[in-house]
Amino acid sequence: MNAKQPTGWVQGLSGVAILIGLILVAYELRDANQLAEATAYRNRGTEIQEAMQNLALSSDMAEIVYKVGSEGLAALSEVEKARLQSWELAKLLRMQNQFNDYRLGYLDESSYLSMMSAATESLPLWQQIGAELGNPEFIQAIQAEQLRKLEGR
Repeated sequence: MNAKQPTGWVQGLSGVAILIGLILVAYELRDANQLAEATAYRNRGTEIQEAMQNLALSSDMAEIVYKVGSEGLAALSEVEKARLQSWELAKLLRMQNQFNDYRLGYLDESSYLSMMSAATESLPLWQQIGAELGNPEFIQAIQAEQLRKLEGR
């Protein structure tokens, strides 16, 4: 038996082992990057959301929402409009975070569909109050959901 033959097998096997290791490391890095991206996106949104909610939350917020539903946006005072806008922007940011989490695979289908249904209902008000809608992919997904509902699917 040739002495070089076992060495060749060992080198070949170690090359395959290294390749498999590199593939596993690349997969783990991709997953860690997606998780880090989702965490950063959520943290940023949470900070903004909490600031807006602190401004918006009060005992009369329900009254403001009811007034908009029954009498329209024009019935609100400027202070009430500002409070409603803060409330809706916080809600919009939370939904954009959930949309991003879903795209990255960190939100289940049921939660996503529930959020999209609520976003579809909220979009007209967001547009009325001049909310900065942000993520164009999120807005396109809402519009697709609106179309799906109109078509009865």
